[in-house]
Amino acid sequence: MSSRELERSNVRFAASVLVIALFAASAALAEETERGLFVLTSTNDPSANEVVVFKLDTAGTPSLSLVDTLATQGKGGAGSNAGILQFKDDHGAVANYGSNSISRIVDRRL
Repeated sequence: MSSRELERSNVRFAASVLVIALFAASAALAEETERGLFVLTSTNDPSANEVVVFKLDTAGTPSLSLVDTLATQGKGGAGSNAGILQFKDDHGAVANYGSNSISRIVDRRL
């Protein structure tokens, strides 16, 4: 498989995961309108990994809007589905494969 095909496959996979998360979150928040819901992913950029934060708008047709990017101070570069990102409340951790490190992130909006 060529690198271009692999990249397209990874993009399709990431898009599928985001769509599934979007629909699952919409269903989970059908009754809860006061609390915001965020969808997070890491860029896995080999030169500067970041966490990308989207806000889920459940009014009408569900949609995602970019809220912010959070620098991890590390390097990405993991292939396929190797990125690791976990948040609970406003504290999170993201793996930086290229720099062999874990970054702790605190964001009060989440």
